[in-house]
Amino acid sequence: MNTFKAAARIAALSIIGAGLVLADPAMHSVTLSGVGNGTTQVVPTWGDVYVGPYVLTVDGKSQYALCIDFLDDNTIGEKWTAYETPLGAAASTQYTYNPTFSASIYDEEAYLFQQSLAAIKSSNTADQIAIQDAAWYITDPGSFGTTLSTLANSYVVQAEDNAVPNTDFSVLSAVDKGSGRPQEYIVASAPEPGSFLLLGAGLILAAFIKRRAGSSACSPAKSS
Repeated sequence: MNTFKAAARIAALSIIGAGLVLADPAMHSVTLSGVGNGTTQVVPTWGDVYVGPYVLTVDGKSQYALCIDFLDDNTIGEKWTAYETPLGAAASTQYTYNPTFSASIYDEEAYLFQQSLAAIKSSNTADQIAIQDAAWYITDPGSFGTTLSTLANSYVVQAEDNAVPNTDFSVLSAVDKGSGRPQEYIVASAPEPGSFLLLGAGLILAAFIKRRAGSSACSPAKSS
């Protein structure tokens, strides 16, 4: 009888423990370590900003990321702690930018992340800019501050039609959700060790880029 009770107790604790693991997203140390090949564009109000994909160092390993958060910003070399929430589940309360977003919004951003990787691999700067604009527009069309180009608008439509609802991608959301918080990013859930190398010689790993005074652009603002 005692053996049965002990086994039942262990089983119950295992179920509770599994539930806690599922409910608590993984936390990581993150650094914005680079800005891809340095492609920039001028955004009304914010000025000259970098477009993705960016390079994050997550727990010591470099990987690509797509910024999906236009209203917050990071500077190169900035470090923070972030939750990682896999796609394919309901929207998480850990999401920084807007916890009320439906999961489909992030699925659309995952599609754009795929396209941004292809664009940087082929050095297609026009597509890089359009994809980044589409990513910002999807999460905050009212604050982007300009009319989308025809190419960027086409990427918005493509993202709506080709959302990627699977756990191959995750959302990195800052633990700090107060004023001045870091941005939110889409990343690959398990990036291949060699995938980072496709940036090649064009990769910019900047030692320091000064934040422009008053800038809130989504990406590091170029120094004046």
